[in-house]
Amino acid sequence: MFVFDFDYVILNIILLLLFCYSGNKISKGSNYWAYSIPCIILYTFVLGSRYGRGNDYFHYVDVYLYGLGYEQKLFTWFNNILKDINITPYHIFYFYAFCFISSAFIFFKLINKNYLKYIIPLFLIATIKFEEYQIRQAFGFVFVFFFIYELFKDDTTNKIIPFRKIILCFTYAIAVYSVHSANIFIIVVIFVFYLYGKRLIPLYISIPLYIYASYYISYYTNIEFINPYLEYFGNQNELFSTYVENSDKWFSAEGYDSKYLRNNAIKLFETLGNISLMYYLYKTLKLLSNDKWAYSLSNTYIVGSIFMQSFMQLELLNRMGGNLLMFWFVPLSIVLYNFRKMRYSLIEKITFVFLLFWVYEYLKYLFYRREEMIYFLWDIATSDY
Repeated sequence: MFVFDFDYVILNIILLLLFCYSGNKISKGSNYWAYSIPCIILYTFVLGSRYGRGNDYFHYVDVYLYGLGYEQKLFTWFNNILKDINITPYHIFYFYAFCFISSAFIFFKLINKNYLKYIIPLFLIATIKFEEYQIRQAFGFVFVFFFIYELFKDDTTNKIIPFRKIILCFTYAIAVYSVHSANIFIIVVIFVFYLYGKRLIPLYISIPLYIYASYYISYYTNIEFINPYLEYFGNQNELFSTYVENSDKWFSAEGYDSKYLRNNAIKLFETLGNISLMYYLYKTLKLLSNDKWAYSLSNTYIVGSIFMQSFMQLELLNRMGGNLLMFWFVPLSIVLYNFRKMRYSLIEKITFVFLLFWVYEYLKYLFYRREEMIYFLWDIATSDY
């Protein structure tokens, strides 16, 4: 049953409005941290106060109490610190949320302040389900954000990467692995596009590949050939071996789950939303000078959208693609900020409506949730937690 809950909707709308207001003030030159700190505080309260939301909520309550069965030492170390100061299992999410959003605002310091009018609220829309559902991986994004910040900070056209940057990025990469090893995939993709430079994946590649992935690969391609490679990596990593043991579930016909498919109308809307964003982004970056982070994170979004569509019905690979796709808030912000500077035809202006797709999932998050996914701690009797 899908229900409407006043507390849940109002708190999330207030949170979004605060992010919009703060992003707008910062973009106009107001003190960065004066407007960032209220966002961090309210985000920590709203996301930290949730109860039972997300598939892994109670799993990570157990993880906090009993630990992980494999090596993710930094995450375990952080939880042990929380135990030492007597934090209850149901209050750890305040700390996870605080670390995630604080590191995000450090990452935002990298970005031209003019874009923050859009970056800050769109980041909230793009990542809120990620923080809620993929708890440890979201916590690991603290170091993903630090990695991105260091990688692109003070970047020059010099092809020699400074030694300091190498050491810090390597350190953050180790930290990423020590919280959630799957995040290594994300920083590798970002680093590859860092080396790729100020070039966007051409439209004649991105759009056809997206359509092919969306309407053919995800429905008709058998990927059981990947299992021998998984066995090799499973022998190298204890965590990865758990996926290998379930490879028949994750990477064969048995693992296909139609719940990830959209109905035809939404599927078309999604396709037009992605194609439109790729088109406007390419046209914008072609005419305007932007920093390397804009190209790299935009390319990351493009690869993520194609990857996710290719494996839409396979939960693990869908999630991996979705975590790259999540960077859509960067290209969309670039397109929206530069809209008035561009010379668009009437038909191009009309098709801007397809960019509304990017708020679709957030609207579902607000207004179309099951009853057990709208609870806060105050909705539950104290004795239950």
